[in-house]
Amino acid sequence: KKLHSKRATLQDCYRIYLMTQLLPHFERCLVRDESDECLAIKHNFSDKLRVICCSLSKLAKALEGVIDEERIQSNGEFWIKADYDDDLKELRTRLDDLEDEANRIYKSVDKEICREQKEDKSVVKLESSGQGFVFKLTRKNEKCIRNNDKYFEVKNSTKKDGFRFANKALRKLNENYVSVREEYEKLQSDLAKDIIADTAKYSETIKDLEILLTYLDVMVGLATTCLLPSIPYIRPKLLPKGSGKISLKQVRHPCLELQDNISYIPNDVSFDSETGKFFFIT
Repeated sequence: KKLHSKRATLQDCYRIYLMTQLLPHFERCLVRDESDECLAIKHNFSDKLRVICCSLSKLAKALEGVIDEERIQSNGEFWIKADYDDDLKELRTRLDDLEDEANRIYKSVDKEICREQKEDKSVVKLESSGQGFVFKLTRKNEKCIRNNDKYFEVKNSTKKDGFRFANKALRKLNENYVSVREEYEKLQSDLAKDIIADTAKYSETIKDLEILLTYLDVMVGLATTCLLPSIPYIRPKLLPKGSGKISLKQVRHPCLELQDNISYIPNDVSFDSETGKFFFIT
């Protein structure tokens, strides 16, 4: 739906990419058993899934080449690979340089505070966001810089788990960082539109996959339910279309039966078009 309505994001494209990576393993599970009983699975699922996998393999390769998976794993940010575009690469280099400089400032501050506090281990942490970088101390250790003119507190209304602060060097760096990052994100947003548009071309195939997996999910759920109870279920006898009759004997409810401390009494249900009518109102 997001692809059709043009509301999809790079994160949605990445989720589609992850799905394409799982499909071949899923397909192999379906075709692992070649017994005669599995012909129905082959006809209804595995053959169709193979066609879908083949179609989506091109999309998977394309997304793999543009989505920066390393950035997702390290920062949780959904970015395009820098080498996808020359201008983007230049901006990413500037951001990386600023991040390196922030780390150098951080190490210097941490070393100084550790020396003053006679601590062997690091006591300061460096946090980053779209608004730049801040240092962080625990509330227990904040007193060591509370009256130090070199540092000032950075207020954060959403995070109360420590004392966040900065110095003049970090504040100046943040001004530059925010400016470059805004430029980077604007360019990336424009590039992402093309990537999302290319992904949307596969929306019908993705829809076919959704229908197939939904069908399979129902079948697996039904099969699992049939195997679990002590009293097995039986396959109903299907009458010709238009017979106008439904006769259910000792009807049970699989979901209720699986719940603890539930006693469900089976019932008989009979519908016949010659003796009455039953209406579904939705």
